[in-house]
Amino acid sequence: MISDNYKHHSKLQETLIADFLGWTVISGSGCRPLYPGDVKSDSWLGECKTHIEPNHKICFYFNVWDKIDQEAISQFKEPVLFVDDGSKKLQNTYVMFKSPVLIESDISNIPDYSSKSSISFSLESFDKVLIFQRYEQLFMILNVMEFKQYIGLE
Repeated sequence: MISDNYKHHSKLQETLIADFLGWTVISGSGCRPLYPGDVKSDSWLGECKTHIEPNHKICFYFNVWDKIDQEAISQFKEPVLFVDDGSKKLQNTYVMFKSPVLIESDISNIPDYSSKSSISFSLESFDKVLIFQRYEQLFMILNVMEFKQYIGLE
């Protein structure tokens, strides 16, 4: 059972992201199986992960990704995973999504995370964009403010 304190912090993060992107918070997300994801737009379905306390590493777990990926497919949407350091601040919120470019050429310089269970970094070590591959699909990680520009909302 998820504690009320964690639900409170999750709701803060979901509302912050939805308001910033002009998306909708999914009512009852995480509680009802017919309502997958936490936030959505016409074309995206997002899962949000935070901490109760700030200053954590940013960590994208691939089992969480795989879940939102399948849920998004069932809703005919693109999956996206939002993770913050626990601060619930946009500048500390990062987004993982599939890159629209398929791997067809030389990929030797792109790290392969197919055998990993997660990808993590500290805020200080992140450099604008992270591109990696997993099972021959390219992924990008950006700050949520840059993601908004990338998808044409700003």
